[in-house]
Amino acid sequence: MWHSTRWSVALSLALLLTIYSPASLAQSIIDPTALVRGHVYNYFVGAGNFQYFQCPIDVSVTSKDCTINVTPLNDGDPDVYVSLVNKNPDITDRTATGYGEDSITIPHDQFADHAFVYITVKGFRTSNYTIVCSFQDTVGLRDGLPQGGQVRKEAYSYYSFVAINALPSNVRLDFNVIPLSGSVVVLIGTHGQLPDENVANTIQRTSSGSFSGEAISFLHSSSEWPADNTFYVAVKGLQDSSFSISASLNITNIVLRDHISQSYHLERDEAQYFTFVVQTGHCIVTFSVTSVSGDPDLFVSRTEQHPDAGHNERRSIMFGSDSITFDDAQTGAYYLGVSAFRASTFSVLADTNCNNSSRDATTLIAGVPQSYTSQVHDSRYYSFRVTQKHQEISFSLTKRYGDPDIYVRNDGQLPTPSFSQFRSTWLGDDLLSITPSTPDYCPTATQDSCTYLILVYASTATSYQIIASTSETVTLLTDGVVQQENLLAGQYEYFMVSMNNPGATLDIVVTDFGRGDPDVFVSTENHYPNKTHNMWKSERLASDAISIPSTDSRYCGRCTYYVSVFAFTNTTFSIVARYQNPISLQPGSPLPSRAERPITDSFVVRAFTGHASISISLSANDGLVSLFVASSKFYNGYPEHENMATYQYYLPWHVGTKELIINENDQYACHPEELDSHTNTNGCYYFIGVYAVTNASYTIVASERESITRLMNGIPQRGSVSPRSWTYYSFIVDSSNLDLSLILTALSGDPDIYVSLGSRPTLQNYTRASTRFGNDTIDIVNADLGMWYVGIYGFNNASFSVLALLSSDSDSDTDNVIVMYAGEPQSDTLHSSHWRYYSFALDPDTSYSSITFSLTRSFGDPDLYITTDGQSPSRSHYQYASLSTDADVVYIPNPTAGQSYQIGVYAFATSGYTLTATIQTGFTSLRDGHPLVGQLSGHEYMYYRISVNQPDVDLTVAVSPFNGDPDLFISCESFSPFPPMYSALIPMYSALIPLLPMYSALI
Repeated sequence: MWHSTRWSVALSLALLLTIYSPASLAQSIIDPTALVRGHVYNYFVGAGNFQYFQCPIDVSVTSKDCTINVTPLNDGDPDVYVSLVNKNPDITDRTATGYGEDSITIPHDQFADHAFVYITVKGFRTSNYTIVCSFQDTVGLRDGLPQGGQVRKEAYSYYSFVAINALPSNVRLDFNVIPLSGSVVVLIGTHGQLPDENVANTIQRTSSGSFSGEAISFLHSSSEWPADNTFYVAVKGLQDSSFSISASLNITNIVLRDHISQSYHLERDEAQYFTFVVQTGHCIVTFSVTSVSGDPDLFVSRTEQHPDAGHNERRSIMFGSDSITFDDAQTGAYYLGVSAFRASTFSVLADTNCNNSSRDATTLIAGVPQSYTSQVHDSRYYSFRVTQKHQEISFSLTKRYGDPDIYVRNDGQLPTPSFSQFRSTWLGDDLLSITPSTPDYCPTATQDSCTYLILVYASTATSYQIIASTSETVTLLTDGVVQQENLLAGQYEYFMVSMNNPGATLDIVVTDFGRGDPDVFVSTENHYPNKTHNMWKSERLASDAISIPSTDSRYCGRCTYYVSVFAFTNTTFSIVARYQNPISLQPGSPLPSRAERPITDSFVVRAFTGHASISISLSANDGLVSLFVASSKFYNGYPEHENMATYQYYLPWHVGTKELIINENDQYACHPEELDSHTNTNGCYYFIGVYAVTNASYTIVASERESITRLMNGIPQRGSVSPRSWTYYSFIVDSSNLDLSLILTALSGDPDIYVSLGSRPTLQNYTRASTRFGNDTIDIVNADLGMWYVGIYGFNNASFSVLALLSSDSDSDTDNVIVMYAGEPQSDTLHSSHWRYYSFALDPDTSYSSITFSLTRSFGDPDLYITTDGQSPSRSHYQYASLSTDADVVYIPNPTAGQSYQIGVYAFATSGYTLTATIQTGFTSLRDGHPLVGQLSGHEYMYYRISVNQPDVDLTVAVSPFNGDPDLFISCESFSPFPPMYSALIPMYSALIPLLPMYSALI
């Protein structure tokens, strides 16, 4: 019978804390301790002290190189010296004194007549470590102890692990191989022999050099478990590589290495336990769990070896990733418990920071995300080792809140905000790419490798995710987390999704932020899918999406999906994969999506102290969607549209573009500062449901008070601004020789627009501005490359839509298309004889009685042309047109479901105008002081809405018939079925106007 694991945990801890007395140290200096080849030994050395070893050389190994590997455990830092002559090697001999793992290889041709390899281990810091001497031997792994290793390209490093007898059937063995540099393949043999790629009984769980984000696991009850309990592991180098390997039973507390993450998978309600011993006092120690999928929670104790929800000193139970920081950590053992609230794949990391030096840098694994959260201003160092030459190197920094920036050096010196070779200091997310043509790039032709030191600095509290990669890295996508990248035309970027949730639909969404055109290809067979070798693909203009339901015959519920993004043109884009978790909306980043009726798509936004006020904007490209929002203060779950108890905010499907503003003083707002800071969960959530009344395509974006919302080319973004305040946007220009137009349509009040390159504009500092009453337009000819920031300043309370459009004289008509939303007016100005093109699509699953396109001029003479054949309209090619010198209206009864309309506005003379597309069942926004022309058949209704966002003003609504007899009805009631719960909604009026063939409406 298997007894409690506490005895084995205590024994492991005792081994970790074995301290040599001065007498034993003196003895070891006189007589080095003998090491057996291939055996892993666990020792302890104090700071400034030395330990001595010897490894025998015999005739059987004289043709094999000798490698001495010293792996620090916990927060130690041992250094190693090696000699073939000196029994007490010192700094004059071969040395390895880097932070963390140290390794020295002695070529076999230097052995000559020497009998031993002599080794000195010095404690740069007080250190617990493992040491192994190997002449290409099979190294025996010890339960729960990680071991560092190296392997040359196309060579193998071999390991073995022997499990104890009489294990329960539910025990699981995890092999964890983390490539710290380079790329490896992992092979496992379970039939009494070393694994071989060409032998049938070899288990090849990792079939490429990509890190899938989870361990390779074996259940004791499975047929793969060897009868003699002995596993053999081969690590093959696809490049010259270094790695960390461990074997651990899930009944064992796994020892963590400082600054190096380990990855695991847990089913729902399972737990995994870890141990980290702090040996240097008064340092900052952070424990982080980065979720790849699911929702792992973190518990820490210094007394309970298996901490859980009921037995812990600290806990973090936020949705997704978690972290706990001890600012002045005491020495001793810290025990971690990671529990899966739902089935979860995650990495766990212990991070010690004593003096913010390169020795405190966290190791980044190529393509693997690492999360970090700080409640105060902070700086944090990372390191990334590159062994391949001629590769583009990228660092992607995705913020949750705050504004972290990234600074990088590769010359061994620590970067600072004022001392760096490379940097990215964009407001919001940062993306830094270093190409072989970039000055100071490495590795050079004469270097085998190069280490980049990265500083992430934030002047305020921040939370972010960082990823380092090369152009050949396959980047691991975190379920529901958006990641940003960029590509030049003709380039590929590769990703992977480690799917472990049978039955769930996999959605992959790629969103272009400029005027690029990324295409996406997916496969479960080809690790680098492309245009000709793929299983799924999307090659639409601009953004793309792929949905893989469980009913798809090629679907795989427990496997890896490989994803490539191809840049048809230069592109800056975001990518997100979702299959179990809701998508975490990044403040200010719009996300296109599609929902099939009657599905409710789920999203989540985390609110933090100082960032509690948010706005949520939802724009339906086609179809009808409703918005439901639940505050975690009142309901800790996702809204169900048919259950009123599950949400506190609601916006109905009648309105094509919706904006919900939740102020921190609203009755149902969540308040992060009210939560228990002892749990390290000083944040709360808004859970968002988008319900598809019909099949619908839409774009959703959540913004904080201080966040900057990204604009997408040709897509209007609705917003609002308070008096004497700012609302900020950004837009990337990533291709040259393009003109940039910024168009502001005032829906109410008087907003003004300011723009600046590289920084937020102010009233005193800006590149261009337009401060006219009502609508504003800024045209920038041959716009400079980079990030343009757009500030909307409120002369008074104002609501508006804003869009950015890139164009070129060499463009075809279809290159410069603005997306129209039903009921949302779009204003612009055009020079004489110029065109502006728009597109509008109807939901293919919904029938409408009519659609009306109205063009209301403010000056000049604009004309309206429409096609339905997919071609752009011209003065000689169109299906519908209106060429009036006053208002232009095209009324289309009984339109075809799913029809796409291409709309062209031609300026017969220099003109200002407002264009609106109205469907008979939806609501059209009326603008303060701006007439809107419409047309209806008898007994039809047309619906309008008016947002009044200033107190104590009179409202006048006038309907002027051109013919017929229209009637007007107005309601001040909210669309909500239970108005008291909707304090965040702007007061809204609806107007019902029946029985008129032609009319104009004016507030």
